[in-house]
Amino acid sequence: MDYSYGGTTLTGPQVLGRIGAEVLAINGTLDPDRVCLLTFHATKGLEFSRVYVIGVENDRLPGWRELRDNLEDEIREARRVLYVAMTRARRRLVLTWA
Repeated sequence: MDYSYGGTTLTGPQVLGRIGAEVLAINGTLDPDRVCLLTFHATKGLEFSRVYVIGVENDRLPGWRELRDNLEDEIREARRVLYVAMTRARRRLVLTWA
């Protein structure tokens, strides 16, 4: 599903990433008592004491379509953004899967 946000059509995850980035820009700092839900792309350049990445499993990272169609560029990009998300943790990284 696509959403209109700021005059631009975005997917749900892109909207969440934009909102998260705007909250950080407005506040200037992260509240230590707040949980931030961000997309992988929105975490670039940020650091957190703890990072939880959910859904790290086959057919999700990278997605089923990318694996099925052997889309090498998309598979590499999915791996790259997962690496970015994983390296945002200063003290603790938790990866979950079903």
